[in-house]
Amino acid sequence: RSAGGAVALRCLPFHPIPPVYTRLVRQGRWLNVDGHLCSVPCSDITCRRTYSPTSATPSCNTVMTLGISSETPPTLSASACETCEVDRLRRAQHVARAALRASSSRAQPQRSSRENAQFVADFFSASRLHFIGSWKGRFEALCDTLPPPPPLPKVPESERVILHIDMDCFFCSVAVRDKPELLGLPLAVSWSDDQRGSAEIASANYEARAFGVHNGMWVKSAKEKCPNLLIVPYEFEKYASTAEAMYIQVMNVTPHVLGVSVDECYADISGLGDGLSIAHTLRSQIKSATGCNASIGIGSSRLLARLATARAKPNGQARLSQAEAVEQLASMPPSTLPGVGPSQRDKLEQLGVSTCAQLLSVEVGKLRSALGAKTADKLLAMARGRDTRPWEPRPSRKSVGAQASWGVRFATWDEVEAFADDLSAEVARRMEAASVRGRSICVKLWRAMQNVPAGMSKGSMGHGICDHLTRTISLASFTAEQAVISR
Repeated sequence: RSAGGAVALRCLPFHPIPPVYTRLVRQGRWLNVDGHLCSVPCSDITCRRTYSPTSATPSCNTVMTLGISSETPPTLSASACETCEVDRLRRAQHVARAALRASSSRAQPQRSSRENAQFVADFFSASRLHFIGSWKGRFEALCDTLPPPPPLPKVPESERVILHIDMDCFFCSVAVRDKPELLGLPLAVSWSDDQRGSAEIASANYEARAFGVHNGMWVKSAKEKCPNLLIVPYEFEKYASTAEAMYIQVMNVTPHVLGVSVDECYADISGLGDGLSIAHTLRSQIKSATGCNASIGIGSSRLLARLATARAKPNGQARLSQAEAVEQLASMPPSTLPGVGPSQRDKLEQLGVSTCAQLLSVEVGKLRSALGAKTADKLLAMARGRDTRPWEPRPSRKSVGAQASWGVRFATWDEVEAFADDLSAEVARRMEAASVRGRSICVKLWRAMQNVPAGMSKGSMGHGICDHLTRTISLASFTAEQAVISR
C-alpha cells in the first residue's frame, strides 16, 4: 500500500504454496517470498486474474497498479505477515460471533414442539428449507408486476441461446458483502456455532471448500477440516431482496426468465446477440445491483447451459456446444441429470450403470422396463446432450404443503392434534396466498427407528433414521379451509 492510498500488486518469485493459499492470492492478496499472506485484500477483478487458476508459481515480475500511484509495495517479513493475518482473523471472528448473537434464531434456546406453543410459526420463520421452498411464491409475485412475456423466438433448437445464471456461494456472498472483514477467509452459513457443532452447514465459500468443507456437513466435522472456519447466521430477508435484485437485472435483458430457486434461473436470449457478450454485461450488472458475483453458463438448452456453468465458476462465463457436452457427460454419473432421484439412481445401479456412457450402452428395452418408457427415453436423450423439456416459466402448481422434520416431539394425543391443527393452518395460509384449493390431503409421518447404529438415532431435536409412513384421502369437494384440512 503506497503513501497515497493506492494498492499495487507485485508478482514476486516464491516457492510453491498450498492450493488454499493459491486461491487466496488469486483474490488479490499479497505474498512474500516465503508464501506467507500479508497486507489487505484487493477487490479489483483484475487482481483475481493476475495468477493462473492452475498454477501455484507465477513467473511474471511486473507490478499492476490500482489507483493513482505506481509505487511498488514493500515485501513484508514472514513474521509481519503472520501477525497481520492473526489480527485480521480475530477481527473476523468477532464480527461473525456478533452476527450470531444478534440473529433472531439465536435469541433463545431452540425448543421442541412440546416446549414451544408457537413451534410451527417459529420453525418456518427460521427454516432455510422453508425459505428456499417459498421462493416460488416470491418469484410469481415479481412476475405479476410485469407484462406477460411474448412467445419464445422461433429459431431452430440448435440455434437457441439459453443462459444459466447461478449466484456464487450465495448465502456466504451476501454475508461478505455486508461484512467486509470476512473477505478472503473460510466462511460458512449455519444457524449455530455452539460447542456441540451439531448445526448443519447450509453454504460454504470457496476458501472453506478448499479445506473440504461442503454443504450438508455438520459444523463439528467442518471445523475438524478447517479449525479457523467462520460461521455466520442466516439472513433470509437479505437473501430475498438480493435475489429479487438479481432477477430484475435478468428480466431487464429478456422477458423469458425461468426461475429455479432463490439464487438460480434460466434466461432465453435467442436473437439478442452474442451469448458471451451478453453474459459478461449481465454479470457486471448483477454485481452492481447486488454486490455479489454470478456465474453464467451458455448453451442451446438448459442442460448444456447448466453444464457450462460448472466451467464458468467461480465468477465467470462459459459456452458449451452439444459435442462438448456429450464428451463431458460421458464420465458423469446419471444422477447429475435433471429428474434423476434416489429411486431412478438405485434402479440404474442395479443395471450396472454408473456413468452416462454406460447408460447409452444399455439395451433400450431393458432400460424402459426398469424406469418406464418416458423416463428412459428422456434420460437417453440427455445423455446425448439433448434436452427436450418444455420451457414453462410458471408451471401450474400441483400441490401446497408444509413439513416440519426437526424438533417434533409428542407425549400425548392432545399434543399431536394441536400440532396437526397448527400445521394445517400453515397449509391453509399458503393456499390462500397462492389462490388455490385442493381436495386430496396427504399426511406424511416420520417415525424414528429403534436399534439403529450409533450416531444415527434420534437426538434431542433431530429425527435420526426414520420409517416413512404416508396416507392420502380425497375429499368430496375442493377446499382451502384450515378446519377441513385438520379434521
